Parts: sequence; structure tokens; C-alpha cells
Amino acid sequence: MSKNFVRRKTIIKKGKSTDALMRHIRSQHQVVIGGSKEKRELLEMGYYHGYKTYRFLRNVNDPFENESLFSIYLNRYKEFKLGSSKYKNEMKQKLLLKQKFDSIIANNYQSKTLIQHYIHNGEPIPLWAIFELLTLGDYGWFILCLNTNTRLRLEKEIGIVDKVNDTDGSMLPKHIFIIKELRNSIAHNSVIFDCRFKSMKIRNTVLRQLTDKTGIDNITFDSIVDYLILIIYYQKNLGKNNNEMYMLIKNVKKVILKFKNSVSNSVCNKVLGSDFMKKIGRLNEFV
Repeated sequence: MSKNFVRRKTIIKKGKSTDALMRHIRSQHQVVIGGSKEKRELLEMGYYHGYKTYRFLRNVNDPFENESLFSIYLNRYKEFKLGSSKYKNEMKQKLLLKQKFDSIIANNYQSKTLIQHYIHNGEPIPLWAIFELLTLGDYGWFILCLNTNTRLRLEKEIGIVDKVNDTDGSMLPKHIFIIKELRNSIAHNSVIFDCRFKSMKIRNTVLRQLTDKTGIDNITFDSIVDYLILIIYYQKNLGKNNNEMYMLIKNVKKVILKFKNSVSNSVCNKVLGSDFMKKIGRLNEFV
């Protein structure tokens, strides 16, 4: 190694809060913005997502790099006995995820100036930059590999803590995988009204938890209405405006009724379930 080589050291300052970031926008960029509504809208559109992810996981005493991420937070395997089948399975998932990160960097190096910037400057690629290139399924996999304490912290941030049905913070990644199938079908302009996109087996604990939280019975994800229930569940916990949620439910109900009027009752019940109107009514009450 050349004697002239100097290792670049990253100096990290303490992160700003979301309110401080809004003040920065006002003072440095002369943008008139303020209040809880506009703050929520910025969060929902992902304006702060990279910064907040960085701030949430970073250890302020240690420059944040992917290596420290995997050793400190993506280490659920340590919760199991060394050499046990669960230990080996969790370790395998961690190694595969690390391989996925490396693959994303390699596959996007030539086409993404963002990746080139950090590599050419000899700097570690920050997590938010990698998140820009992850699929929703990859993100669910990432959450699944986090240790229990970190997953529970994340669920607390979102507002979906469930000390009865979700003691290890595993419900969030399971929900992400459910939504992923719907999202992918929509992205590829595929048929979704009859849930033919569903391929995963959803455990009873997931169904029971959503029933307990919303008060809506017979959630199976064999009906598109059940996916609406899950979406509204997260929107409510993330502080979405009630009127916007009511409007979403109303618009979905309008489409469903149009479908109902175009087919026989037997076909409608087979596709949507005989209790779809009851579910929609309870969903409005939940909001």
C-alpha cells in the first residue's frame, strides 16, 4: 500500500429532529411550511426518509457503515443458541441479505451516479442510498433480519406496538410481505380484484392480530377488501387524515358496488366474500 494513502474518516454530527429539519427548510430555503399536517405530508412523501433511517439506526459514537449495521442491528441470530437450527437459519438470512446489498451496489455502479459518488470518494455507501434501490420485498427482508429490540423500536415509532400478539416485532415484516404482493401486481398492471396475485400462506396469528386491532372479523386475505383493511390500519397508525381515509374507503366501495351490479350474487360472494359490505362498514367505524 502506498505511503501516501490516507484513510478517509467520516465525522458525523448529531442528527436534527424532524422539527429542526423543517426550520432548516424555512430559514435556508425560504419555503413557507409549518404545522403537524405539513410535517406529516413531508414524512409520507419520503422527504426525510433517508435522513431519518440514518438517524434511527446510527450509533453517534461510531461512523455509520454497512459493516456496523450488520454487526449491531442485523444480528438476530445472536438471540438463539450457537449452532442451533434457528441460529443457522438466521445467520443464513443475514449473509444472504449482505450478499444482496453487495449485488445491488455492483449492479447499479455503472448506471447510478449516487453509487459512483461514494465509491470514487472511498466512502461507505449510506443505508439511505441502498434503500433507494431496494424492492419492497427486500425491505421486508431487511426488517426481518433486524434484532428483536430494534424491530420493537421501529414498531413503536410507527405506532403499531402489540404486546399480546407481537412480542418479537415480527408482524411488521409479515405485513410488508402481504402488501408487497398487491403492490407488485398493481405495478405490473395485473388483475387484482379476485386476489389471484396472492401466493403466500398467511399465518393465523397475523389474521387474528389484525382482527384484534380493527374489530373486523373473518380477515383471510382471500378478498381484496382485506388488503384495504391492512392499508387503512397502517394509515390510521401513521396519522393519516381521517377524511382522506374515508375517501379511500368510499372510492373502493364505489368500484366494488359497480362490480357487484355487473355479476351474479354467487360470483360476487365468491370473489369478495358474502360479508364484504359488513367489513367496509366496520372499517369506517375503525377510522
